[in-house]
Amino acid sequence: MDVLAQSKQQAALPRHLKYRYSSFYVSDPVVSAKFVVKYLDGSLLPMDASPIHRLVGETSVTAGVRLYCGCSMLPVQFQKTSNCKDTSYSDIYFWHDSTAFEAERAEHFSRALEALHSMVQDDWDWWQDWHLGLWSSEVDTIAVRLLKDGVPFVTRSNSLYVMVPGGITLQLIGPLKSIYSEDFHFCRRTGIETARLPRYPQNFSTVQSIIDQPIKTMLPSHQSFAVSNASENMEWLATVLNVPERLWTASGEVGKVVIKLHRYARGECAKIEWAGLGNGFSFHFVQQYYKRDGGLSIKQHEQFMGSLPLNEPHAFQAMHVGLVVDDVRTLNHALISRAQRSYYQFADDLTHSRFRLPSGYIINAYADVGGFQLSHAPTHSTEVAMPLALLVSLGISFFAASTGRFLLL
Repeated sequence: MDVLAQSKQQAALPRHLKYRYSSFYVSDPVVSAKFVVKYLDGSLLPMDASPIHRLVGETSVTAGVRLYCGCSMLPVQFQKTSNCKDTSYSDIYFWHDSTAFEAERAEHFSRALEALHSMVQDDWDWWQDWHLGLWSSEVDTIAVRLLKDGVPFVTRSNSLYVMVPGGITLQLIGPLKSIYSEDFHFCRRTGIETARLPRYPQNFSTVQSIIDQPIKTMLPSHQSFAVSNASENMEWLATVLNVPERLWTASGEVGKVVIKLHRYARGECAKIEWAGLGNGFSFHFVQQYYKRDGGLSIKQHEQFMGSLPLNEPHAFQAMHVGLVVDDVRTLNHALISRAQRSYYQFADDLTHSRFRLPSGYIINAYADVGGFQLSHAPTHSTEVAMPLALLVSLGISFFAASTGRFLLL
């Protein structure tokens, strides 16, 4: 029986999808990476150490940043639960290649996002919901660094949102002791008028009184996607990949807090779905009803992303999330059995899968067997050492990792 026929007979669903890294296409990867290093205390990776650099060839410019988790700084009960190590870390990669297929459009997209994000406290654009969420116990420290340099940011609930050069939004979750914040206000309508509102100071303590100290914790929490249909993406993950819904099903006091923080986002003024991956990392799907898109239509972008081939390199493949799965063959079987053919692409040896969500966002998944494989360019291989696991739960984050050897194809 051939692999395809055998796969269609399989009913098993994959388990334990785990976050590894996020990757973005930007105009200047080095500038973007140095921003993250400066304000989040990340470490700039040597260009030849970046897996993205190894994949895309001589004409590309890549930069990677390593963020350290500092698990010993977490409450003791979380350390016991997660078995995390001080050596744990995650990566963010920035990529640019003017010769890649669709590079001009990717460049325009990146610059359009930069222009769209006003970072005005009384404004919000829908594309800000495409962001990487990180939990830190030193959000105040990050805020004071931004304030001193005049870098604008927006605060909502227990989070600070800042734009990395290149139009990429980071959500920094954690205690806000000296910085003003407010609710998410999903029902507040935004448009050209709110984008033109003045910025104002958000610190109610003097900048000088906030201690600038080293960042002790920086834990991956979630990847959020701005989508035109949140339910469709959640249902696809639940049906095809056995990913459970997390946001509205949280129980006890945690559930009450989550629902309170996201009032009017169950279909009244927005629709949010929260998909819980293995080890606590989440995908958030945010469908806004009243937030501006600045003329950069999310629906049209989704249609464009869906039209791009998965099996041929192009600039928008740089915008993806890297995961590993306990059994990539089970993942492949699930994709073959339950997803449309245009939604997935396998490596020849069935140890790596690339798939896209209904919204067009790309996910790379690799076998978690002491190494994972990337296959933009399957003509050569290199080995590097990278971490193995993450554990984050609901914004009270904790991180578990070990070290393995990862084969890059």
